[in-house]
Amino acid sequence: MPIRSAFGDAARNAARDLRRLPSQARKVAGKEVQERVAEPLATEVRQAYSSGSRMAQPLSAQVKTRVNAEPVISVGGARKLVSGGGSGRNLVYGLEFGSGTRPQRAERLIRNAARGRSSRGGSRTRRSTAQFAGEGGHYIFGTFSREAERTYDRWLGVLGVVLEEWEQSRG
Repeated sequence: MPIRSAFGDAARNAARDLRRLPSQARKVAGKEVQERVAEPLATEVRQAYSSGSRMAQPLSAQVKTRVNAEPVISVGGARKLVSGGGSGRNLVYGLEFGSGTRPQRAERLIRNAARGRSSRGGSRTRRSTAQFAGEGGHYIFGTFSREAERTYDRWLGVLGVVLEEWEQSRG
């Protein structure tokens, strides 16, 4: 079984079991998981962005963690980060998926003509970050792939300690 599939199955089972815990235990686990699991993973993603292309560097400040019993990391946001009005969300999708690799001009001309719109702009907006994806792309996916096993082990370790402490405090 591939590691991603095993990781996904184990994570789903653990998340299901976590939802069955009392809310107070989930809050305690959430703080510990954020500090010991999500934050180190977010640091790895920040480093990947800061050492990446010039389009990726503004995103290093946009990586955040949330308090949750599962490691939660958010990247991007609606705030404009680069000249031209590109938001963090636009940059994330463009850098991870390439923002289109082939011109869409013919399709767009036909579609816009049918709607009675001007066709100015062509494919330029569809390929804006494709030039930056190349070798340095897949910042989030690459980091998660490299860190999946270590993150899962850390997460289980933290949850084990938190749940033991929770049981001792109740009994």
